[in-house]
Amino acid sequence: MKVLYRFFSRRLFWLAWLALIVLLLSQLFGRIYWQLELFSHYLPHVAILLLLASCFYPVHKKYLVSRQIQLGVRLGFGLLGGILLLLSLQSLSMLTQNVNPPDSTIAPLTIAYQNVNIGNQQAKQTLAQLTQFQPDVLILLEAGGENWQQPLQTLITENYYPIHCQHKDNSPFAMQVFVHQSNAHCEVIKFADFPAIKITLPNLPNQRSIYAVHPPPPINSDLAHARNQYLHALKQHLLSTNLQGNYLIIGDFNLSAFSPIYRDFIADSKLQRATPRGLPTWLPFAISIDQILIHSRQNTSSTNDINIQVQPLAWVGSDHRGFLLSWE
Repeated sequence: MKVLYRFFSRRLFWLAWLALIVLLLSQLFGRIYWQLELFSHYLPHVAILLLLASCFYPVHKKYLVSRQIQLGVRLGFGLLGGILLLLSLQSLSMLTQNVNPPDSTIAPLTIAYQNVNIGNQQAKQTLAQLTQFQPDVLILLEAGGENWQQPLQTLITENYYPIHCQHKDNSPFAMQVFVHQSNAHCEVIKFADFPAIKITLPNLPNQRSIYAVHPPPPINSDLAHARNQYLHALKQHLLSTNLQGNYLIIGDFNLSAFSPIYRDFIADSKLQRATPRGLPTWLPFAISIDQILIHSRQNTSSTNDINIQVQPLAWVGSDHRGFLLSWE
């Protein structure tokens, strides 16, 4: 048993050091090297690894350092792992929010969103979960191809949503948006040759805009560059367009809140995050790449001041989880 403990604890120790170094490099040079930026998304995983390494520190006579140094490294791993984990779980209270809209004299706008996966084998069940709340706005990414033809046609014939806007494509960049408000305006726009959909909702009593976005995944150098171009074009659009009222950006960003590129984007665009940083939204790697960002014309410093609640939904059919939003 001691041999196995020594074997695994040593490898866990060195793996923790390696992960910590790579995470640091991803934060310092992720803007330059797209391969390094990929590792920035795994900050919660590194936090757990550091805590495990602290608990199962390999102490034995072959180490050429004093026990005081060993204890210092062990405590350092535990402290740093705890800090990183707290950063990852920021706004954890969002997970316990009630699905029911809050009491208010103004009826909140409800939005259901999910990247539903073009290859979804449970398309009907996925759509049923999203529509059971009868949201005012329904946003579906990757809703294209054969699996989604019949469920979408059923939704259209129900006629609950008079406004339907889509980027029809047999690819992961298909988009479907359904709006219950009959005087809403909806349009497909392009950023770096990839689609987004803008929804304008007048008279709520204040006008609001929603952008459904889906930058490409950074699976190679060209697509990583295209993703960054997409976000840059979106930022320029937001800053140059005279948008009335508050607006929301929602979608599969293909990057997490721990990415330096993400931090630059929300800082330059003056956006606020409305989802927990480390809440897993994509499997199999359990990272948070679906983002909900909001901009208030009142320049409030907290999403609580602009009354938005975000409820994560169960994993059904897709490799991405869905969300229900209540926005006053």
